[in-house]
Amino acid sequence: MEGNGTITGGLNVASLGTVSPGFSIGTLTVSSNVTLGGTALFEINRTASPNSDKLIAPVVNAGGALTVTNIGATALQAGDTFQLFSTAVTGAFAVTNLPVSDHGYNYTWTNKLVINGTLAVLTAMPSVNTSPTNITSAFDGSNLTLSWPADHIGWHLQSQTNSLVTGLGTNWVDVAGASATNQVIIPVNAANGSVFFRMIYP
Repeated sequence: MEGNGTITGGLNVASLGTVSPGFSIGTLTVSSNVTLGGTALFEINRTASPNSDKLIAPVVNAGGALTVTNIGATALQAGDTFQLFSTAVTGAFAVTNLPVSDHGYNYTWTNKLVINGTLAVLTAMPSVNTSPTNITSAFDGSNLTLSWPADHIGWHLQSQTNSLVTGLGTNWVDVAGASATNQVIIPVNAANGSVFFRMIYP
């Protein structure tokens, strides 16, 4: 079952059933008790108002699986709170699937469903190591191989080419494709005066 609106009476989602409040973000109201023995699918979006699907009922009995999906275009932030249920949930979901990473961030959660029907983001940390690192170089006579730690994939390798008399300038350009890997092989052009490299994030 998917959608907004109101159900007069109770709702019993059996083990093979699915309930998903709202079309995209929305609210489903049930006038009597709800039993979630199957799958409950909820969507969240921190920039929307409201910021999550919501199930309103006087009593919500958990027991099946809860899956929450971030449909927003931006990463979640620590402290983001989502009111999935209008009341404290009775019992516990057998399986709770929450977003653990998206948009370059890893998440941990505070689960207060049995207290007040909410979930909150406890931490939101960049999945890319943002601490500065070194670039390792190797030269085989015709190619320069530059590499950096795998946990820094997502950093941008930049270069600039200048004459010997110019030295280091400000004309940095991204090395194409370098942000998706931790190693690039660059053919050496002996006609270049001086070539500089650096890593930046993001």
